Amino acid sequence: MGDFGNAIKYLYSQFILRDVLSFITPGAIIVFTMLFLFYREIFDYSFHWLLYIPLFGVFYMVGFAVQCFGELTGLIRTHRLAESNFGQRLSVLLKRNWANDQRIWWIQAHRERVAYNEYVNEEEHRGERAWARSQDERMVVLKQICANNFLAVVIVGIFIPINQCCCASSWCLLILVVPLLAALFWGYCVHELRLDTIDRLIRHLRPRR
Repeated sequence: MGDFGNAIKYLYSQFILRDVLSFITPGAIIVFTMLFLFYREIFDYSFHWLLYIPLFGVFYMVGFAVQCFGELTGLIRTHRLAESNFGQRLSVLLKRNWANDQRIWWIQAHRERVAYNEYVNEEEHRGERAWARSQDERMVVLKQICANNFLAVVIVGIFIPINQCCCASSWCLLILVVPLLAALFWGYCVHELRLDTIDRLIRHLRPRR
């Protein structure tokens, strides 16, 4: 039992288990539903186990696209301050410089995170550090699992009646694929700007020699 517990702890600490629950699971919900609707005969075949590796990659990509779609539309908030309107979120595609706009929620959220890390790393709070970090990580993972899997189920629940009533053909997949691909590209842009924001803030806070 000890070895099993250590294995689970390792998978969790290395983000493997978190990614499985937060991205791969919702991705699998959507991919398997689409395969069942349009390519049901694929379940009659057996595949070499190596083919499951790229399949899990597809699950992960679709699950991450689901989260990006949720963030873009405002259905998912990664932080309580993420209340910007849709136009502001869409402006990310225009490469607007977040680092120079104090109204962007991400800057304040990042500063809160920096202050939190400084607090738990202080010597006098050493006893609270492990508990605080584990609880913080657990809440983030649980929030991500709930949001991404719920949204995946909602997307499937909306897509199935559309497919059955309107156009029961593979072309109907475009209704699902195009928004997710657009959200994935938006996710690239937004994470590029968030990374740029962090780099700028770190360079600003770094003491000059």
